[in-house]
Amino acid sequence: MIINTTKEQLLGLVQNVIGVVEKRNTNPILANILFELDDNKIRLTATDTEIQIKASDLLDFSGSESILFTVPGKKLADILKSFPDQAAIALHIENNNVKLSSGSFKVNLYALPASQFPNLTGLDTNTSIEIAEKELKKLIDSVHFAMANQDARYFLNGMLLEIKDGRLRLVATDGHRMGVINSEVSVENSENGQYIIPRKAIGEISRLLQDGERSLKIELGKNALMISIGDIEFSCRLIDGKYPDYEKAIPTQNNLEIIADKIQLKAALQRALILADERRAAKLKLEEWKLYIESTSNEQDSAQEIVEINYQGEAFETGFNLSYLLDVLNVIESEVVHMKFKDGSSTCQITGSPATGQYMVSPMRI
Repeated sequence: MIINTTKEQLLGLVQNVIGVVEKRNTNPILANILFELDDNKIRLTATDTEIQIKASDLLDFSGSESILFTVPGKKLADILKSFPDQAAIALHIENNNVKLSSGSFKVNLYALPASQFPNLTGLDTNTSIEIAEKELKKLIDSVHFAMANQDARYFLNGMLLEIKDGRLRLVATDGHRMGVINSEVSVENSENGQYIIPRKAIGEISRLLQDGERSLKIELGKNALMISIGDIEFSCRLIDGKYPDYEKAIPTQNNLEIIADKIQLKAALQRALILADERRAAKLKLEEWKLYIESTSNEQDSAQEIVEINYQGEAFETGFNLSYLLDVLNVIESEVVHMKFKDGSSTCQITGSPATGQYMVSPMRI
């Protein structure tokens, strides 16, 4: 069988699924992409046995029979990227060999048997959500930075998707900071529940989403999540565990509030970070209408900056990881930020204006 296509078409399909392919694994077939050809339609599938992505498109090829074969994913992607734009690509499939040619270039790729390719099975769903693509992307982008990475508390290495009383909420925390955001879209006819989506799956979903108006269907179950994004089908296993009671970590007595210009505050924190130590720590001193930001490097370089703020409470000092504060400011869209404290040793609660999401950052000793 011969497949005729272009660099853009084939590379686009490959790039949609390649993110899930592991560079190193104990099972060689997981480094491959499964190709399925049937009725002038091509479908590519990649999996790491926990996440599966399928991407399909119409394609011109000779032969009427259905065919399945696998190709090394990273090698194929690198080869396709090397060709000039609009390059014509031909794939000739025979037994376990795939011959790829473009112009004078030819390469033989050994294809492991498609029968060895694993299929993500046992994924049962019982509830579904309809949501706009750009809305889901906005929700994920707003809190993804707060997820833990390789934490022993495995349930923190992901993002909580919660359905409660017809509303959708996403939560992420690593124990030091937390992001919570609610969807403005009501979720109808969906059961209440909590679902922990793995960190890698969140990264792949975010990569696939665009700022479009398409309506997406999210299907959820005790152990699975499935999303259809145009011609892309995404599936993954969920983290089996109980997420901590995050609502208890949301302060209710933070009565000391400062209001600041986000751009000005962000620039000051970025400058302080340049002179911070390996902990990325800075001391914050609050007085009426003024915020003092002080940082000191391991080499004893030091920096201080005064930021004008709207604050008329009592003076106090506190300390924070500058990167944590900057991560929050990077996702707040409004020009003004609100920061609330109980005292110098309390969690800082940060929101934009209006407060579409809320963020909590724990203090640190300086």
